[in-house]
Amino acid sequence: MGNVLHTVINEKVTNGKPGRNLHRFSEGISASVQPLKNIPLRVRAFYKHIFRAPTFNDLYYTNVGNTKLRPEFADQYNVGFTYEKQSTSLFNKISVTADAYYNEINDKILALPRLNLFQWSVQNVGKVKIKGVDIDTNHFHGNHPPHASIDACYIGPNSNIDIEKVDPIAIGWKEILPKSPLKAGSQNFYEIKDQKGEEDKNIYTHLRLNIYPDGGVARLKVYGEVFKDWNHVDQEEIIDLAAAVNGARSILCNDMFFSHMDNLIMPGRGINMGDGWETKRNRTPNNRDWVIVRLAHQGMIEKILIDTCHFKGNYPDSCTLEGCNISLKDESKLQTSETKWISILPQTKLGADNEHYFENGIANKGPFTYVRLSIFPDGGISRMRLWGRIM
Repeated sequence: MGNVLHTVINEKVTNGKPGRNLHRFSEGISASVQPLKNIPLRVRAFYKHIFRAPTFNDLYYTNVGNTKLRPEFADQYNVGFTYEKQSTSLFNKISVTADAYYNEINDKILALPRLNLFQWSVQNVGKVKIKGVDIDTNHFHGNHPPHASIDACYIGPNSNIDIEKVDPIAIGWKEILPKSPLKAGSQNFYEIKDQKGEEDKNIYTHLRLNIYPDGGVARLKVYGEVFKDWNHVDQEEIIDLAAAVNGARSILCNDMFFSHMDNLIMPGRGINMGDGWETKRNRTPNNRDWVIVRLAHQGMIEKILIDTCHFKGNYPDSCTLEGCNISLKDESKLQTSETKWISILPQTKLGADNEHYFENGIANKGPFTYVRLSIFPDGGISRMRLWGRIM
């Protein structure tokens, strides 16, 4: 059997130069025979002369595309056989298939490295002490990168370096994760260690993820501790003491059935109910759910925001806020009678899907290092903001 296909591609663009117009024939011939009538063996073969036209990205991708590309031609050869036998003593059917392929390609289209021998992307992750990373290849099965590595650097607040424009070699990247294997469609966790195999205590502001040779990564998650240089913060400056970006942490709660306590101190307003802290329904009389947050720095609280954004039928009826001033080494005592909690905001009614600001009603401004937010009887809080001055 033979076939001929004629392909016509005419390129037109509004700006710049168009790619080449293509008018090409693709020929193919194939055959399949059973050489012996009484033996269930079929032999097949085909030959194709085909081409692959440059893709849109090949031609026009910014700083990479080349409108002068020619199509990629291939001569393909295949020889194979299939043997099938019915009703043997052990099996109902036996089938054996084998094929041999040979391709000869001219004008192969390749993406070649420019500044580096791998593809890389730059992410700004703030100043952090990195404990570990998760390179998540979820949904990427046949097209995940077989290997990856991660570089990191520190660029100070007074630096004039524009990381998007400067030569990557001049930045001084440090490898924190050597080239490591990745599994397809799964999370790939790696603990970050220094050269001695101990915890890496260096501070970084930027990461560079390298994948080898190409492929897809769904998410890059970096686990560590946010670092803030408090020497650059004036004691009269008002700052969110309960913001994760400043180093605050949600460390303990009695319930987070629907959504995690960490969401409470994340940047921005919640995007939905899942982007807040929400406890399960509880019909125990006088029930109280609570979460404890370690403040970014010891400080005086001047203004409070309790945001029930998106929580309409499941917002708490009321809340209280308490604080204590203990050191980090005594954190394990937060749930014991040794810790004396001081009222900051007395029990106050809350409304649905609303930002509740408190300033004049603050009973005690501190100083505090930890706060405990309690909600009655249960429900969801999207965000908590505690603006104040460091001590």
